[in-house]
Amino acid sequence: MVGTTESYAASGAASTPTWCSSAVYLPGGAVKSELWDWLQRVLSGVRPVVRYDGTIEVLDPSGNDVVATWVFDRGLPAKISGPQLNAKTGEIAIEELTISHEGLRLRS
Repeated sequence: MVGTTESYAASGAASTPTWCSSAVYLPGGAVKSELWDWLQRVLSGVRPVVRYDGTIEVLDPSGNDVVATWVFDRGLPAKISGPQLNAKTGEIAIEELTISHEGLRLRS
């Protein structure tokens, strides 16, 4: 399995990962190209869908230091949504990804 590392600023609720018992919700953030390649294969119907182990690094507001590292096992993309663009609001466009998984733990 190939792991991917995702970095997310911990500056606010809209940019921090959240999770339930079997999914991780990742709004915005910087991702490696392997993640997008994986999503593209899933969206284009490549079967079987490959499960990946991955790492999520939560960064401090400056984006320089890792404040928490989460590791998930056998992840699958469950939902992806693009930015909702509205020129009247001036808000930042954020993509969102939810990854279903078979295990999530905080690395110390």
